[in-house]
Amino acid sequence: MTLLTSDEQFSSATLGVYSTSSFFTRFSSLADLFPVDEDSCPSAIPTHVHEFVHYLHNISTTAGIRAAFLANAAVFTAAQFLIEEKKGVGKSSDESTQGDNIGFFIKNLNFILGSFEKNVSDKNEISKLFWNISHLQSYTQNYFPKSFAYQVTISGRLGCRTVDGILKIGLNFITEGVAYEVERELWEKRGDLKKVIDDRTPIFPYLTYEPLVDYLVGRPTTPLERISVGNAALMHYSPSQGFVDACLALRKSGEKFEEYLRGLMGNFESYVEGEFEGEINILREFYAHTDKLEVPFENYLSRIKDAAKQRMKNPCLEALFLRKNLTSQTFLEISCSLAENVIVQEKADGTAVVDYRGNRNGLANSSNEDIIWFIVLCSAIHFVKQHFTSSGRIVATKFLKETKCPFSGACHVELAEGNPEMCKKSPWKFEPKNKENKEGVCWYIAGIRSITPNGDSGESKFL
Repeated sequence: MTLLTSDEQFSSATLGVYSTSSFFTRFSSLADLFPVDEDSCPSAIPTHVHEFVHYLHNISTTAGIRAAFLANAAVFTAAQFLIEEKKGVGKSSDESTQGDNIGFFIKNLNFILGSFEKNVSDKNEISKLFWNISHLQSYTQNYFPKSFAYQVTISGRLGCRTVDGILKIGLNFITEGVAYEVERELWEKRGDLKKVIDDRTPIFPYLTYEPLVDYLVGRPTTPLERISVGNAALMHYSPSQGFVDACLALRKSGEKFEEYLRGLMGNFESYVEGEFEGEINILREFYAHTDKLEVPFENYLSRIKDAAKQRMKNPCLEALFLRKNLTSQTFLEISCSLAENVIVQEKADGTAVVDYRGNRNGLANSSNEDIIWFIVLCSAIHFVKQHFTSSGRIVATKFLKETKCPFSGACHVELAEGNPEMCKKSPWKFEPKNKENKEGVCWYIAGIRSITPNGDSGESKFL
């Protein structure tokens, strides 16, 4: 059983990757909105919109905010009981007396995210029908109280591309489906035919979303209906249950769906203003005892609260990108009005830049130091997340698979150190050759040291 995408990352045809709960996105040079001396690539705007939809879902829906809370709770427990001084995660969770506590948070997180288990049968046995969807049934998990989710068997074929397995519907599948619906609408507005767009897109999860919605609604649905169904689903504590309930409400009528959505939005407002405030108090206490992450965590929370207010005003924020012929500039205007965000943009010459996009009422109007410390916090969350497994465990740092530093190519310390290979494989192992580097300290290492108990980090060594 695996999560839909490794390390909870969402990818749009590999041109952009949003890291959930770490609140930053990395884009390839082919998705550069403002390349030097040339117009942006046609794929740039659709890719940026696609990844921004994931970000919006993470910070302005019940399921997304719950995922962010649970990820931070796992960071909190791992830092308290597993992270050793200067060494990252020194134990796996099953070696610790706190293993059950850590597992609780990660299993809850995975329950929200959902998963997909491929069928190992011969592909030739797949039905010749384009889609075969069956065996929709609910399931429960004893570590997730008062909630249940749905799983469904899906097989499909499109040319030589196939999908066959059991989908446990969750946030990952739903946000990918909605993001692709929005992205595809943008391509169609530019003159591309739906078939042409679908032909260059992986069959799962992107092309699987529409037939599953149609199956549950009982008729062909419109793109806006599918976007609305997905958004409604993510307003539920169990996005899987919300997804099926939203489809069944739409099956009855548009009026029944709107009634169902209004109820969810009312519950969402109560959650953000009530239960969520209680949940984050323990995290506030933890970050207050880290090295300078207390204020960045408040900035982290402000992303959620500000975006949640936007969602309360407009349950379908994603439709804002479909109301006009988007340019790179209008995309920035709309996205910055909805939520500040961090991007790492690769350039054609092999370098990259870190861009904090915001507005004059937010962190963008603060000092550069405040922005850097927000990125340090995101790095710390990203680092601990690399240790999560779909089974609900945390593995020791020494067993991590190779992972490129999300800021590689845009880091002045990396450049000053001669672009060490470690930054592209194991950034948590980075040790500068020049201890007095005038460029400061690696943001990724700063994040690790900030949550390391009894570490020797200090402001002068970080910035």
